[in-house]
Amino acid sequence: MKKFTKALKSNITSGGSPVVDKNKGSDSSGCPPMEGLLLKKNAHGEWKKRHGKLKDTFFITCKPKHKKPTSEIKENIDLRDVASVGVFDDILEIEMHNGEMLLFMYDEKDAGGGDLNTWYDAMYQRHEWAKTQPGGQTRSRTISSGG
Repeated sequence: MKKFTKALKSNITSGGSPVVDKNKGSDSSGCPPMEGLLLKKNAHGEWKKRHGKLKDTFFITCKPKHKKPTSEIKENIDLRDVASVGVFDDILEIEMHNGEMLLFMYDEKDAGGGDLNTWYDAMYQRHEWAKTQPGGQTRSRTISSGG
């Protein structure tokens, strides 16, 4: 398995469409907002479509409908509760402080969701910022039943 570190990531060129909407401005992190379609591996080993969004100290995923988010939140992850973020064999791995591992993959069918390298860079940057913020350790909610 190959793990990207931040030093290695800076030498990788990202492909795909941009996922940063510069018209929306920044949130309290100073990081540009980012969102798009991803695939998440559920408890049954199935890859399910998710609309992911990074905002402030949170990574929120919803069930998508026609490439747009619905109001059905599937994961509400406080990045202050994340122990590490890495990429292994084209899978974005988010390890929580409680040991839970969340696996995401770029949805190749979605040209508007960026690419895995773009998601990793954005997640890493926001995670580093979130670690400096007060709170965490009790706010994350993941829903893993069924899908």
